Amino acid sequence: MCKIKTLSINLYPQNQVKMLCRGGLSSACVNMCKMCKKRNKKKKRGICYMPKSYRTCEIVQQLEYLTEDQIEKGLDHNAVKDYAYILHDKDENKDGELKKPHWHICIRFKDSVPTESICNWFGITENYINKIRGRFGDALAYLTHKNATEKYQYLEESVKSNFDFKKEAEIKQGREADKARKAELVDLITGGVIREYNYTEYITPQEYDKFKKTIDNAFNYRRDKLEGSERNMKVIYLYGEAGTGKTTWAKELAQQNEYSYYISSGSNDLLDNYKGQDCLILDDIRPNYIDVSDLLKLLDNHTNSTVRSRYKNKMLECKLVVITTSVSMETFFRNLIGDSRESLQQLRRRCEMYIKMTALTMSVQLWQSESNKYMYVGTYDNPVANKYSKHDRTLEEAKEYVDNMILFPVKADNETISNAYGFTDMKDSEDVFTGQLTLHV
Repeated sequence: MCKIKTLSINLYPQNQVKMLCRGGLSSACVNMCKMCKKRNKKKKRGICYMPKSYRTCEIVQQLEYLTEDQIEKGLDHNAVKDYAYILHDKDENKDGELKKPHWHICIRFKDSVPTESICNWFGITENYINKIRGRFGDALAYLTHKNATEKYQYLEESVKSNFDFKKEAEIKQGREADKARKAELVDLITGGVIREYNYTEYITPQEYDKFKKTIDNAFNYRRDKLEGSERNMKVIYLYGEAGTGKTTWAKELAQQNEYSYYISSGSNDLLDNYKGQDCLILDDIRPNYIDVSDLLKLLDNHTNSTVRSRYKNKMLECKLVVITTSVSMETFFRNLIGDSRESLQQLRRRCEMYIKMTALTMSVQLWQSESNKYMYVGTYDNPVANKYSKHDRTLEEAKEYVDNMILFPVKADNETISNAYGFTDMKDSEDVFTGQLTLHV
């Protein structure tokens, strides 16, 4: 039998056998503890006893058995670092009856203190002492029931302590608020409400600095979640001459559907600044901007995979893609770079709507999946034909426009005008930038 004091039949793991009666536990006692554990494995009990010791604890005892003088005397020990206590005399039981007045005492020690010593200090038994298993601040909050709003709320002034109790409670509340905010941001990001293009509308600079790792992890999680999933994306191929309103119509279509939109850059990296917008407008795209396999992958509705980009591959979250270009689909596909064995039919079946736009009209065709061909639907008025005025300004309109554009415009006098040369009416064949106005100095 171990020589450790046998005051309990609780069995402790060998790695916890470190609190000793005097001078440390001998190797013989350690071996005996192992034997006790092995011998009583099936019974889940043993004869080894480990005296408990706590770094933080809470004492709960009724007023009739513990006076405030006894509390002050018990706290007057060098081992006590911080303490806070309060009398709860307005707590109710389930039947609405007042409970007996009782003390809640929270103690933080400089080092671990055996419960036997704590019992001697306060004149209580061990069953009135509980280890604080969470944060010390959580226990402090319970003194006034701040973290138990369904219970009577005690005033902070009723708490007696030897440290800034309110400050520590505020720190605890701040931690809880941060924890709740982090959880909220994770839910909003993984749910697709917050995306990379609009995160500044939801997240303050201070929150971004504080929770950056959590925010980045949430965005990465959403990308992993989206990859490989199916998507329901509409694709429109829109072509026509410059100035017919293709891009304007694409933007208005996105706005009409309440979609955020991204207009691709005029370079080989079409998705350089794409950040999860609902609508992708591949604006004035040229065949040499993208490889045929990348284009087909981008427009594939069956698998949501990453699309190649310069610095980091992008995951599309599109509900709508609008391709605007100056050439027909057939001409565009014929000039695409990449594998010439790819079929034009693959591009056609990905582009559900095929539109030709002129300055006045829009001719629409719709893809038929069963017959594998486009069906002509009809020709409509160009809805953005009158969006921007194309008539020449009158002289009065021109003067008003110039006055509004130029800061502090002052009309030159006749002498200044007579000293100027080189600015004359030009023929259509002349370069508009030759013979600019020059003044004699």
